[in-house]
Amino acid sequence: MECANNVSDQNKIHTCSIEYLLNSKKFVVYKVEGKSMEPMLLPNKDIVTIRKKENENCKENDVVLYRKGNKLILHRVIQVLPNNKYVILGDNCSKKEYGVFDKDILGILVGFKHNGKHYELNDPKYQEYVGELRRIENWRIKKKFIYDIILWNIRFIPLKTLTKMKSMLKKILFANRLNF
Repeated sequence: MECANNVSDQNKIHTCSIEYLLNSKKFVVYKVEGKSMEPMLLPNKDIVTIRKKENENCKENDVVLYRKGNKLILHRVIQVLPNNKYVILGDNCSKKEYGVFDKDILGILVGFKHNGKHYELNDPKYQEYVGELRRIENWRIKKKFIYDIILWNIRFIPLKTLTKMKSMLKKILFANRLNF
């Protein structure tokens, strides 16, 4: 991937910086930006440590950093397929991603800081979270899908009303939501 020649292309610069650090230092530490790994990782708050993926295969439940087009995405492996392919899903996503190849994966999560506390992947609280996340995976995906559809269909409602509706909808659909 070419790095940006123009400073205004922040996404490319960010992507190249992460790739450069993984290749040269073998690890990278950065603050997560998106909501796709909530509630485990909160955007613009929590920090992840990713190590470079060497000549190894990923395992189910590994959280991997992979390239999708011009973006780098951090999501969880939920299924290992033959021929070095993976099915991947963000903890807060409703659509599984198929056809992610081994060659697309740049790094693997080795630890993270959430709400000011550092977690290693062998931490019992993390292990419990992953177990519960995977146990309710199909139900969680359905609820998130319904939530996304409702939000898409009410997007033209005035902001004040929409904010109240979103809050109410979250309480209804995610009353037993996983906490980390």
